[in-house]
This record gives sequence, structure tokens and C-alpha cells, in this order.
Amino acid sequence: YYADWVVGTYNDGRTAMLMNVIGQAMLGPGILIMWPLVKKIGKQKVFIICGFLAVIGGAFGTLLVRDLNMALVALTIRSIGLLPYTYVLLSVLADALDHVEWKCGYRCDGFSSSVYSIILTVSAGIGIGIINWGLSATGYVPPAADGSWVAQSQAVKNFLIFGTFGLQAIGTLINTVLFF
Repeated sequence: YYADWVVGTYNDGRTAMLMNVIGQAMLGPGILIMWPLVKKIGKQKVFIICGFLAVIGGAFGTLLVRDLNMALVALTIRSIGLLPYTYVLLSVLADALDHVEWKCGYRCDGFSSSVYSIILTVSAGIGIGIINWGLSATGYVPPAADGSWVAQSQAVKNFLIFGTFGLQAIGTLINTVLFF
């Protein structure tokens, strides 16, 4: 939606592709960077430093981005900041499981995996519901069956900007504070 209605034109075939490619480009080199960085400064510091980077990218995207080039810059900054969530987060869960075993004498891997799956499933459903509610509440007009479309209102565009950048920045800020 953001690619179609804020920084591109509906279904242009280029904008969403560029956003996905550039926004995810750091995943490749990121895997080579994360573990040496974690070994050097520790998981907690990596999450805190990168978390603030992701928040900066999200805030930049929320407040200043109205064109594709700036959106790509914001996505790249955010992508770098979110690398620990991609490559290190589950090792933090494993550390917690090791601590429980050390403290209590038993493993709880099955239970924690079940809780993790439930959280992912439920949060995905809630997230889709929030997006659909927001689109409806702001007056989103879907394309017609014949392929014609109308420009979206500024309220819809603001919701899409907040959903693309702002909401994740808020969530990452909360997570970063928790890592302190």
C-alpha cells in the first residue's frame, strides 16, 4: 500500500520491487557483520545500538519521507538496525532457556516454542486486523474491478506512512528500552 499510494503510483511494478530489494539488501552482508559484532561487544549492546538505529530510520521515514529516494534511505537505515532481530533474537531465547535449565534443572524448549508460535500467529492476525481497520477508518478506496483507481486521501497516506515506519519504530523503541 505504501509503495502504491505514497511514494509510487498504483501498481507501477517498480516501486514495491525497489523497496523490497533496497530495504532487504543489508540482510546479506548483515549475517557476516552480526556475529563478529556480537562476539566483540555482546548481544545486549548490539540490540541497543542497532535498536536506536532502527528507531532513527523509522522516525525519519515517518516524519520526512514523501518520495521514493528518501524512503529507500529510511528503509536501509531501519534494515541495518533490525539485523539483530533477524540473526540474533532466537539465540537470546536459547540463552534464556539455558538459564532456566541452570537455575531449575529442566529444559522448557517445547513450551517456549509453543508460546513463540502462538505469539507469532496471534500477532499476525491482530496486525492484519489493525491494518484493515486503519484503511477502513481513513477512507481507503480500493481499485475498481476494471483496474481503474482514484488517488487516496491524505489521511490514508498518513496511515500508510505510520504503518510502514512509525509503528515499527515504536515497537523497536520499546524493545530497545527492554534490552537496557
